Amino acid sequence: MSQDFEEGPTKEQAKKASEALNKAMSVLAEMDIDADFAGYLFLTTGFSLMLAGNSDDAVRVTKVTAQALMAASMSAEEDDDEEEEEEIMH
Repeated sequence: MSQDFEEGPTKEQAKKASEALNKAMSVLAEMDIDADFAGYLFLTTGFSLMLAGNSDDAVRVTKVTAQALMAASMSAEEDDDEEEEEEIMH
């Protein structure tokens, strides 16, 4: 892999990557692509990229996968908490 995952991207790289993904999600939404299918597309693309750069390192692929799932789970929990707070306030 060209960039060490533990070091991570710079803040500017992370911001630009986030903006690019947000644009991609907007395009898929405009195309009326189902959220589950969009998720499938992003997951398969991500795994393909990760495997291409780490085909000889199954431990690294497993570690990065676990970190990604943990981050997604935490994000989903935060979204749920925010929705619950909004319901309580209304």
